Amino acid sequence: MRIFDNYWIAEFVERLSVALKWDKLGAIGRSNIGRLTILIPFVGYLIIFNPSFVSFFRQELPGGIPNTYEWFSELHELRLIFLYFGLLFLGVGNLLFILLAPEALRRHSDVSGYVAEMEDVASPSLIASKLDETIARFQQVNQGEAASPLFSSQSPSFPSDASQHLHDLIASLWRDIPQEGLPDVTEQDEPLGSLYEGSPYTVYSGSGYLLTDNVMDMMTAGGRAALAFQFSMHQAAFGRSKEVFFVEFFSLGYARFVVRTVIGFFFLIGFLALIVPTLTTSILVLLTAFQSPVM
Repeated sequence: MRIFDNYWIAEFVERLSVALKWDKLGAIGRSNIGRLTILIPFVGYLIIFNPSFVSFFRQELPGGIPNTYEWFSELHELRLIFLYFGLLFLGVGNLLFILLAPEALRRHSDVSGYVAEMEDVASPSLIASKLDETIARFQQVNQGEAASPLFSSQSPSFPSDASQHLHDLIASLWRDIPQEGLPDVTEQDEPLGSLYEGSPYTVYSGSGYLLTDNVMDMMTAGGRAALAFQFSMHQAAFGRSKEVFFVEFFSLGYARFVVRTVIGFFFLIGFLALIVPTLTTSILVLLTAFQSPVM
């Protein structure tokens, strides 16, 4: 059963997943200012509500405070509270980013830097493990028709945008394997009704289209034949190491949708809280600047 059956809900979730990719959250989480806000949940009260800071922050504008609505004045009086909670929510969001973001996304803001770093330390075992990890993440959240290259992925943790890159990579690796290294796709080694979903018999569709989801199933099916085929795919992956690292990084940007949503919520509430003292002070400055001088 799909999690998001309703089209509009699925559309909203997909847009939300794209908007809250790890690399976008990292624009805040990796910044020096963002990292400083991590201190706020622990020592923020001592800093912001320090008597010296409070006295400085409560200084009035030259010429005094212009007449405004009562609710506006009360809102402005709470500017220290909004400042504290705004920084507090940002600090919690940044702390969660540091603790829960994939390591690759914590250290790199774009895929080119990550690929360049990984290429310097690339080895057959490293490339194979990255490929296997990416496939495992895909299979964990995409099952049934959602795993097929012929259908759209339903998981916000590995959506169609990311899965298409993986399907293309698997298809390229399949084509790179010498004919003698491929499973026998002309015969059905498994009897009809077999539970072995990765049977060579299902590698191609009736129209001859390569079913890359079943190719991945074959790699992870277990057994001697599957291990031999997996080894062939790993060998082919070594010649496409940049593509393997690219697909890994790109797909990791969508990982842990719920965690990304929670972090995005903290960032949103934090910025909204900080906007309040910024707006009230800016409006008061403008009112003071344009008010008629007292004769």
